[in-house]
Formats: sequence, structure tokens, C-alpha cells
Amino acid sequence: MSHTETSPAVLLPRPERPRTVPIASIAELLGIPGTPADVLVTGITHSHSAVLPGDLYVILPDSRAPGLRPTCT
Repeated sequence: MSHTETSPAVLLPRPERPRTVPIASIAELLGIPGTPADVLVTGITHSHSAVLPGDLYVILPDSRAPGLRPTCT
């Protein structure tokens, strides 16, 4: 997926050398069992148009989608 100069992923500030965090560490903090140990996260976003490789995409509860419940698979 390529990003144009005006896409949200390009406009948002990002560190040049992001710290990697194992997704298992994040899952442990959230109480989510059974996550792979070898997946590394380098960013987090709630905007589907701003996701970059290494990002954790988070869906937040939203009034525009009543009844939609985020799940973890």
C-alpha cells in the first residue's frame, strides 16, 4: 500500500526510529491470552487510513456504529 503526500499516514508525526514492543506484552497488559510472541508493534493508530507496517490498529467504540463491539482474534 502506498501513501500519497496528503494521506493521514504521511501527515501524522512518526518517530524516525520507533521502539518495538512485542504484541504479547501489550496483550498481557490488556488481559488478552494466546497472542503470538514473535509479532512486534512499532506504532498504534485508530485511523484505518493511517495504518503503516508494524502498527497496531485499534477500533474505538463509536456512536456512528452503535452495537459494533471490537473483538480480538
